[in-house]
Amino acid sequence: FLESVPKIHLFEDSSNAADFKAGVKSSTVYALGIIAVVILIIAWINYLNLAFVKVFERSKEVGVRRVMGSGNRQISLLFMLEAITINVISFLFALTVAQLTSPLMKMMTDFEFSLLQQPEITFGMLLIVILGSVLTGIYPSVVMKTLNTSSLLTGKAKSSKGSNRPRQVLVSLQFAITFLLVAGTATIFKQIMFMKNAELGINIDQVMVLKAPPGDIAGQSREFVNNFNALKENLLRNSSIKAVVSSGELPGEEIGWGGSLWLQGQTQDQSVSTRLISMGRGFITFFDIELAAGRMFQENDDPWSRGDVIINEKMVEQLGLTSAEEAIDKKIEGFYSEVPLVVRGVVKNHHHTSLHNDYDPIAYILSSWQEYYFVKLNIDENLPLEQQAQQMKSNIALVSNEWSKVYTNNPIDYFFLDQNFDQQYEADEKFGKLFTTFSILAILIACLGLFGLTTFMLQKRTKEIGIRKVLGADTGDLIVLLSKSYVTLIVIAFVIAIPVGWKLLSTWLTNYTFRIDIGLWFVYLPLLIVLAIAVLTISIRVLKVAKSNPVDSLRYE
Repeated sequence: FLESVPKIHLFEDSSNAADFKAGVKSSTVYALGIIAVVILIIAWINYLNLAFVKVFERSKEVGVRRVMGSGNRQISLLFMLEAITINVISFLFALTVAQLTSPLMKMMTDFEFSLLQQPEITFGMLLIVILGSVLTGIYPSVVMKTLNTSSLLTGKAKSSKGSNRPRQVLVSLQFAITFLLVAGTATIFKQIMFMKNAELGINIDQVMVLKAPPGDIAGQSREFVNNFNALKENLLRNSSIKAVVSSGELPGEEIGWGGSLWLQGQTQDQSVSTRLISMGRGFITFFDIELAAGRMFQENDDPWSRGDVIINEKMVEQLGLTSAEEAIDKKIEGFYSEVPLVVRGVVKNHHHTSLHNDYDPIAYILSSWQEYYFVKLNIDENLPLEQQAQQMKSNIALVSNEWSKVYTNNPIDYFFLDQNFDQQYEADEKFGKLFTTFSILAILIACLGLFGLTTFMLQKRTKEIGIRKVLGADTGDLIVLLSKSYVTLIVIAFVIAIPVGWKLLSTWLTNYTFRIDIGLWFVYLPLLIVLAIAVLTISIRVLKVAKSNPVDSLRYE
């Protein structure tokens, strides 16, 4: 059947997704797109808030223009042209920064930004410039229309009590977005750390993986089996090597071999889609997979002639059995041999792939079909890191030397299992870094807006501050006084943002079968961070005014 390549690349529910190993997920694309919109919204909010304040600073200018014959249309056009100019300059500056930082962006995302190669992106940005110009240009002109000429000329134009509400709504919206970004960043990194540090049920530390030479995959020739046995024997003579085993599957990658199996006495309609791990004897012990019931494989066990098999707890559950003990000695139909499989043991579930996925029902099959050789190194973790690194280097040299003796015509190809396993989280880590980077940018823009508003507020209340200082108010009193209104807006934004963030991030976490719980930290952490950012931003500006001479403040016009 046919399937579009973009769907395979972006969507995990594609039936061909495992074959293409998509480097990016659709959820990542959507999330970064949302952050881009959020940054734009915050920037527009800043502009609108500052433009509102600037309107009253320019009241005399507007009054003079009206007296000289300018109508509301000409004044509105003036504000619109200013907004267009600012947006165009910002657009050109943004393109320059994007081009200069494209190598860094390529390193983080594997995407190379180029205007010449992506004209549709440039066209989309031009539409954003037009939209931003319209939004930020109309608001000041609408406010100015409500003021009469005489108040403009005398400099007594003031905003009405109700006219502050749009600004307060915009500030609250900005803080609400900041809450969401802080909560999102914390949640993403807690989930990534949870996955990377979770108990896998399988020990992959200090395991060196050797790719089997061509021919072993077929497993038909005794020559390859004998060669592996010779390599294993030579390696185990050294105290630096703990164990050696082979397998057709690699932890950290999807199991390629499978089949539909069912309990003897049931119909094929009740079969379980089962992953089959082809392995050498000792595989389960090598990886410290715990036994839940029954026994491990013994010397004469064979799945092809005797049906000996070990399954995991997930397989027991899928077969409809109530316990691991009940599964022992049960016969399973549907395998490739002429005899049914007989369950000799049940092992506890382990994460063969990342914590994105649920446990697979697995049957462990003894077979000479080999693609990987696993070598467990003996590294003393009590030694200093430098000595551990030296031990590791010596062990690699030892394994390479023994390999060359057995496989003279095949160069060694190796990697370490824990590093390979963690590559499954590479996309999540990239997403986390990008989300954090742009969240910090958005929060910085919000801080700049708050800094600007505080500056204008202080200019408006300069005499008041001077009088309060003369009457004995200290710096702390002034910070509390001037921060009070913003703290109220922050609390309102917090009450709005937390339920929304809880819902959005809970939905995002459903992408992971094994995930963190959103607890009390989700409430207090964003609140503390945003309050600290806001108070610090306000305090920086207030401290400068508070340390000034009150006489200068009283003379301020």
